Amino acid sequence: MQRNPVKEKLKSGQLTLGGWITIPHPAVAEVMALTGLEFLVIDTEHGAINIESVQMLIQAMAGTEVVPIVRVAAGQRAFMNKILDTGPGGVIVPMVNSRQEAEEAVRSALYPPQGIRGIGLGRAQGYDDARRSEYLKVANDLILVMVQVEHVEAVKHIEEIVTTPGLDAVFVGPADLSGSMGLTGQADHPDVQKEIEKVVAAAARVRMPLGIPVGGPDDVAHRVRQGFQFLHVAVDSMCLGQACADNLRSARVAAAQALSAVPRL
Repeated sequence: MQRNPVKEKLKSGQLTLGGWITIPHPAVAEVMALTGLEFLVIDTEHGAINIESVQMLIQAMAGTEVVPIVRVAAGQRAFMNKILDTGPGGVIVPMVNSRQEAEEAVRSALYPPQGIRGIGLGRAQGYDDARRSEYLKVANDLILVMVQVEHVEAVKHIEEIVTTPGLDAVFVGPADLSGSMGLTGQADHPDVQKEIEKVVAAAARVRMPLGIPVGGPDDVAHRVRQGFQFLHVAVDSMCLGQACADNLRSARVAAAQALSAVPRL
């Protein structure tokens, strides 16, 4: 990867639209990547995706323009080396609640002197010493480092988090944020939205790009007006399920109409 269009767009204040992968199958990643989505987040925090699956999913996207990003589990920060060595264009670190945790995320994702990422030899480095030397020159500039603000404790420390050196963006998680407030399953609750507004205000003051999942055209418009740039618009399992449900519903209607038109003897 010689450039990271998603990171470039965020830096220049532009929008970028992408999706989420939870199914560990290369065909799923390839199909979604061919739709024109600009990024695909491979989720290793939830679901059944392991490190081997991460690399296969990224390889399946290799012939497209999509930027692969990996959401690591909070407890997997020690495995950041292995995840980055598969060749993603960025990482999302969940449940970051303080400046210290944000700094740890940045250090884990970047090579020295800015960070502590180990220097290995894998897919990201081209499996070769010479290609690795070239990768080391540009890796820190290419990798998008994003943390998730998804707990009321993080909102309390949001001013410190958004000013973390080396941090490229913050992703808001309304579902877990609502849970941390005793409002599990009520992400649209006014109190949850007030906390999100605090994040928006803090990020705007320092021009920190923000991301969030969106649920449809009206929600997209609302979040864009708020200042969100990194919009997660599709989940593989939900797209598959919804498409099947829609097709089934249409087929049942068509079948019922056809049956009603058949003359009765």
